[in-house]
Amino acid sequence: MQESDFLGTLLRDTTSSHLLEVILMHAPQEPFDVLWKLHFKGRLAKLGLHPIANFVVAKAATRASETQILELVEEVGDGWNKLISEFIFTHQNVCLIIRQRHQGRVFCVP
Repeated sequence: MQESDFLGTLLRDTTSSHLLEVILMHAPQEPFDVLWKLHFKGRLAKLGLHPIANFVVAKAATRASETQILELVEEVGDGWNKLISEFIFTHQNVCLIIRQRHQGRVFCVP
């Protein structure tokens, strides 16, 4: 499989992002993993800070594997400060999901 510009557009579109959230929540694990690898991995920090895509990332994180969550935490890296500083406005979903998924565990982010 290869990356699709169409799916990248769905991530950032106000209306279409809701459809993508539903697809992510109901897709079998294998297709979800492919979507994660092709469209999320490597761009999680950027998508997590996007005013629309952050909701899709948060929804994906609710069913991501432990490995995928760790990828998310690592990729956000230095962006945590920005994510946390903007937490109250638009990016609270990603922060809350990661906190819930890790039940209070502390991560050392470089």
